Amino acid sequence: MTDLSTTRLLIVDTAGIQDYIFNSNRLRENVGASYLVAAVTGEWALATVREIVAEAHNIDPDGNLIDRRIEDDSNLRVEVIYAGGGNFAALFRDEPTAFNFTRALSKKVLELAPGLRVFIQHEPYEWGSPLGEAITSLLHGMRLRRGTAANVAPLAGLGVTVMCDSTALPAVGHFAVGDDAPRAISAEVAAKNQMATPNGGQPSAADTRLQESLFMDERYAYPVDFDDLGRTRGDSSFIAVVHADGDGVGNYIQGFAKEGDPRTYILKMRQFSQNLQAASQKALRGTIAGVVSRIKWDSERKTYGISHPDPKITLRFELVERDGVTYLPIRPIVFGGDDVAFVCDARLGLALTVDYARRFQEETKALGFGENGSGLSACAGVAMVKTRYPFARAYALADDLCGEAKKYREQKQIVGGCLHWHFALGGVYGDWDTIREREYTAQTGDSLTLRPVALNGEGYASWEFIERQIALFQTGDWLERRNKAKALRDALRAGAEAEQWFYRQYEIKPPNKFGWQNNVCIHFDALELMDMMIPLEAKS
Repeated sequence: MTDLSTTRLLIVDTAGIQDYIFNSNRLRENVGASYLVAAVTGEWALATVREIVAEAHNIDPDGNLIDRRIEDDSNLRVEVIYAGGGNFAALFRDEPTAFNFTRALSKKVLELAPGLRVFIQHEPYEWGSPLGEAITSLLHGMRLRRGTAANVAPLAGLGVTVMCDSTALPAVGHFAVGDDAPRAISAEVAAKNQMATPNGGQPSAADTRLQESLFMDERYAYPVDFDDLGRTRGDSSFIAVVHADGDGVGNYIQGFAKEGDPRTYILKMRQFSQNLQAASQKALRGTIAGVVSRIKWDSERKTYGISHPDPKITLRFELVERDGVTYLPIRPIVFGGDDVAFVCDARLGLALTVDYARRFQEETKALGFGENGSGLSACAGVAMVKTRYPFARAYALADDLCGEAKKYREQKQIVGGCLHWHFALGGVYGDWDTIREREYTAQTGDSLTLRPVALNGEGYASWEFIERQIALFQTGDWLERRNKAKALRDALRAGAEAEQWFYRQYEIKPPNKFGWQNNVCIHFDALELMDMMIPLEAKS
């Protein structure tokens, strides 16, 4: 074994990621910000290691970590333990090398990602002691100090400065897209735009990352504007903001941290993070491929579009085409781990979210993850809002809904993931509890909604049941009675007696049973979604 008496354990941690990525109402800036966050603890951190120690590291030319061990190789100056997902951890041979890395990466972040808060810390590590516990302790200490540190407000500028439209910080230049008027932008927004904007006919850095990691078809492009996600002529445009989070990932990491042998910890942690990233990307790639398979050419309208798989149902929207490019109705923003965020046309939001969650479980099952090798489930929140709605608030709602789904899963001890959503016709005010009280409580005091629901399983509180109810309201006597369906929603709000009066008054039969069952409303969710959801495959 080589001399490890001067070894340093170094951690890079990012803070305020959600605010940095989602604080703009412009998709281009969100996309660019996501790329910058991923680059700091991934591409840039690995590149910085190469710069300061030449070949004395464990990174291959493609950026993959190889099994070159610091305790066996005296020429190895840095062994990266893991990189990406907002964290970077490595063992450095000595303190000067760790300082050189800290200076170089800090400079890169200040120059290329202004506004992004990055924390770097290193401390002595005695080889042989539990490495996972050392990393956990170091991260915990960093976050404690970060929470008690004085807030550093950015310089707001002088009276003669121009304010950035997105951040209200002093502008450093102007930026325009197409025929739009140039607008003032800060250094932070300029960096985000640079990463999401093609240059000289070459794809942007963010698009290149998408092409390398996820599905890409040369016939289509990923949008960088919310207006390009999909459209229906004459209708208001709605988007779905999706946040999905894997279940039980923290348990794996905590289990690895208990490993006494540092080499065992490194191998397990590295393999797990690489496999989890591959599974998540493969699942999202499959979901996007499913979207592409639904795109059909309409010879009458001369456009590409996506229609309901049941030809009797007229739900359809057109894809945006401009300058010879057809834009996909989905844009991944955060991906690469168990935490995934994407935006899409609202009519595809729930179908794509369910499809991704199920694919994620299947991919992790193939790797033997989960209890008894059943795979890792994922919970998700979907906020469906108007295109011009403040994006930061829409994402905050999706995040809150995902959290509610996780709490529901834990309370009910559900095996598998859970799904939660909200379709906001107007503004969104307050958290889910406030929304439920205001919009989904009947005059009798009972809840109109079944949400959150289990992604797998049976019974009323399951996505399978919601899908069946939607299909029932889209067939038979209800197929041509959209106005009656809307009137039924109002009747359900008044309670079971009002609902039964409705059926007697209009001489219509319930699709299968009455909507109020034992003080539970089983039809309201389906009625709300029947004109706003296009599945990837027909439901009988």
